[in-house]
Amino acid sequence: MAKFCTNCGKKLKDGEVCNCKKVEISTKDFNSYMTSLLNVLKGMFVKPIDTLKSFIADSNFVLALIILLIAALSTSAMTLVLIKQLYGQIGLLGGGMMGLALSSVEIPYVKIFFITLFVSIVVYFILAGMLYLVGSSILKGETTFKKIITLLASSSVVNIVGIILTTLIMLVSFKIAIVIFMISSLLYMFYLYQGMKFTFKIDENKLAYILTSALVITDIIVIFVLPKLMN
Repeated sequence: MAKFCTNCGKKLKDGEVCNCKKVEISTKDFNSYMTSLLNVLKGMFVKPIDTLKSFIADSNFVLALIILLIAALSTSAMTLVLIKQLYGQIGLLGGGMMGLALSSVEIPYVKIFFITLFVSIVVYFILAGMLYLVGSSILKGETTFKKIITLLASSSVVNIVGIILTTLIMLVSFKIAIVIFMISSLLYMFYLYQGMKFTFKIDENKLAYILTSALVITDIIVIFVLPKLMN
């Protein structure tokens, strides 16, 4: 006699267990993350400081990773558009011969996209590691690595919107795109610093030292160490 799942009605073979409940759970999880993501996005524009505080306190690590992945993907897309636009401008400035020469050169856009994606993700984790090292291990500020990841993610939300706008406007006006990118980058640094107040239990006078030191060490690693490791 045929057996059927009591939940979804699917016909089952002998000994088979239906996975419909797992699918339902996965769908609910996805909807939950999307709702949370939209709430964070809205909150960072309406009540940014309150949103930073609550998001860091909740330490939603999975959602934070999703946000950082979106940030890395946005950065990768912007890099491709930037290269294409600069490539076109060089051809125009160089005249006919330059344009003809450049037209024969194939740019590995797919490779550039994935390299940028990888580097962007690595940079986030290096910066998180340096913030933890300087803030927690050296200056003895009380925090966790997960909280620092959520700090970077929540601070990146407005920057993601800025990067997307920069990418789109770059197709029309390079100068305006640069202005938007600079503004979004400044907001990222501002929110990063503000969020550190809710991430580290430490004297606020030390926050500037933590952030500056972490950024400098991260830059050194990215500029001098990471390229050698990737070769």
